[in-house]
Amino acid sequence: MQIFYYTIHVLGFILALLLGLILILKKENQQANKFLSIIFFIITADFFESIMINLGIHKIFPAFPWNTFLFPYIYGPLFFIYAKIITSPDNKHQFKTAVHLIPAVIILLINMVSYYSLAESLKINILNNYPNQIIAINPIINYLGRIYEFLYYIFTIIILYNFRRMIKTYFANLKKINLKWLHHIVFSFIIIEFIIFISSIPNIMQINIVNNIFWIGPSLAVIIMFLTAVLAISQPDLLNEINIINAGSLQSVKKPKYEKLRLDENKERDILNNLIKLMDEKKPYLDETINLAKLAGMLNINPNRLSMILNIHLKENFYSFINRYRIEDAKKYLLSPKYENENILSIVYDTGFNSKSTFNNIFKKMTNMTPKAFKKQKNLYRLTNPDEKI
Repeated sequence: MQIFYYTIHVLGFILALLLGLILILKKENQQANKFLSIIFFIITADFFESIMINLGIHKIFPAFPWNTFLFPYIYGPLFFIYAKIITSPDNKHQFKTAVHLIPAVIILLINMVSYYSLAESLKINILNNYPNQIIAINPIINYLGRIYEFLYYIFTIIILYNFRRMIKTYFANLKKINLKWLHHIVFSFIIIEFIIFISSIPNIMQINIVNNIFWIGPSLAVIIMFLTAVLAISQPDLLNEINIINAGSLQSVKKPKYEKLRLDENKERDILNNLIKLMDEKKPYLDETINLAKLAGMLNINPNRLSMILNIHLKENFYSFINRYRIEDAKKYLLSPKYENENILSIVYDTGFNSKSTFNNIFKKMTNMTPKAFKKQKNLYRLTNPDEKI
């Protein structure tokens, strides 16, 4: 079993280091990529320290401040800062968020002072109790570190949730830019840290089965990092897509000040009529890359003004407006003889969607039934009422 534990840590070390290098060496090398690479380099250091202790190196160099750097105090804030960077259109002042790392520096200094004040025999005794030594130097501070980390993960999830709500104002297809993958990674780290936290409680650690659970955390971390690496390599433009958005149409993440954008009622109605005419005649919603800026350009108006028109006059954001037209077309196609023998993917792509799962979710949300159920119900109604049009 010890060999398995050691192998997991070695794999974690290699994978974290490799992923960090991939991100920092990317040609685009955006700020978000650099910061994400820092996170993985710190994970590399975390695994490296565990490997050294597993090999007994701490017995050779007991003076080294092993495990005084508390990773829980830095993982949470780092993911929080990364989420702020990647979701903010203007990240010129993101260095201010470095204040979130101050507690980690303070705790490191406290733990180092506490560690060096111990006799050498006590240091070795602490390190020999690995992994229980993680809480031995300053137990209260170390336990609070887990709570501190959980809070920052929650703050990060809130940022990602607000981001997904915000981009519906500007985009119709969200799958590549909604950062769900980052949400899943953060949530996975919550599970990992919870397992490690529970298994590090002294009374619980004496239960063999729970003691073994401690190693589930590192194992899950390796799996998650592997999946993240696959994502980064197979979809190298994922983070760049966000940066393109930030540099383009997202001029402000704040809700437009509609009072400054309002026009005469008749002028606003004219814009709305021109918009509906454009949608009916040129069908821009069939373009899967359509966004608020593109549609506003077709009408020669400010994107925020178009957003204001949609919200005030139609009570919709851009996302629901575009997808409502797409779903109306999809409903027609589902009943059309032309598509009777076609795969559902044909309708998905012909109506401007870029994902079958997205199409199914939006269709069900707008019609309260799946595409298959809709087609079956309408066909049944048409057979029983041949003289009525549907």
